[in-house]
Amino acid sequence: MKRHNILVGLLAAYSLAIILLITINHTIEMQVSIVLLTAFTSISFFLYRQHHYDAIFLKDLMIYFNDRYNSMHDDLSKILSSSNEPRAIDPDTRDVASRYFNLCSEEYIFFKLGYIPKRVQIAWEAGMMEYGKSDIIINCWKNEKNKISYYGFDFDKYCASDS
Repeated sequence: MKRHNILVGLLAAYSLAIILLITINHTIEMQVSIVLLTAFTSISFFLYRQHHYDAIFLKDLMIYFNDRYNSMHDDLSKILSSSNEPRAIDPDTRDVASRYFNLCSEEYIFFKLGYIPKRVQIAWEAGMMEYGKSDIIINCWKNEKNKISYYGFDFDKYCASDS
């Protein structure tokens, strides 16, 4: 049986015992103490449960974002390895870069909303800085950055300054 199921069972038994105790003739001080203890226990359980759900949500976000990144990693690596070769940006390269910028912007919005811890965002930003060294990625961003679909995300701060 999972820990939270045991905790819920204990909380239910405790609540029943509290209700029975309150209905028996006790002093007001005793009743107030029992009510405060019950409130404290309920708040503690709520905070534990909220933390548990937040951890599950973060894990789901990480899996989702990492799966999306992994699906484009090979294409991004090809762009990085060819970035010193002067050439026009083909539609496939532009598509890969656009999907990458969308991924970055979605990570950014979840970070801004407080769902992604700072240390995770810092790790992702280190990766963005690597892609910000690519002339092709930078040129794709210059063509993309005026679109309103990036939720305020600005890849410019990850681009190499000598570009």
